[in-house]
Amino acid sequence: MSLDFQNSNAMVSAVRPAARARRTSKTSRVRSRDQEDWDFAGLLAGQTVEEEAIPEVLRGVPGLGLNLPLDPSVFMQQLYGREFDPLTGRVNHGVFLQQTQDKTAQLASDLQQALTGLGADPETPVPLMVDELGNVVVDDDSTPHAEQINALFADNFDLSQSYRDVSQAHHWAALTEIGSAYVEAWYGTEDFDIRDDITDQFRDIFDSLAETASHMSYGNGALDSKSVSMALQSLEALAQ
Repeated sequence: MSLDFQNSNAMVSAVRPAARARRTSKTSRVRSRDQEDWDFAGLLAGQTVEEEAIPEVLRGVPGLGLNLPLDPSVFMQQLYGREFDPLTGRVNHGVFLQQTQDKTAQLASDLQQALTGLGADPETPVPLMVDELGNVVVDDDSTPHAEQINALFADNFDLSQSYRDVSQAHHWAALTEIGSAYVEAWYGTEDFDIRDDITDQFRDIFDSLAETASHMSYGNGALDSKSVSMALQSLEALAQ
């Protein structure tokens, strides 16, 4: 799928959505975690955060540790630096997006050549993903030539790495687009209760996106990112 979001953005720093957790009240206490485990969704508004549980890069940010909704633009600023425009809530995506599109086109071409060599039907979609061991595998064992395709990626490091890079870039772009939409929605009201509801809504979206990471489908010479597709569907639903 093309990365041509309307006013699209692209992630320039890794963000991993938090696992879904039931909230027992308007505020909840966040357990101490290593910095690499922190993410944008895990720092959404309405949480109480202890100083020692905050990554050093975010310590001293006004509002952290208070039982008040936290301004999401603060975290976007921390994640993207000058690439984030606090006046618009958008992330400058141009260079990253173009590079991702170029890499996607190259990967699609390489996959077409490799799968044709296996005798695979170019019109039959091939769902792919990165498993828990970091291997690129077919996501559906019933896919024709699944074992051969798995072996293809296992034997071709460059092809596997290209898939990992491209799928991650698409996922980051999707996360950033949703993050910007969250900033826009949060600033759309000054009512803290409504902002808390907005936070819950976007937490669910981030949680759903987490399940799409690394999932892409190849067919007819093109790649379709599950992350991008879900982000676009979520944005369409939010606009209704």
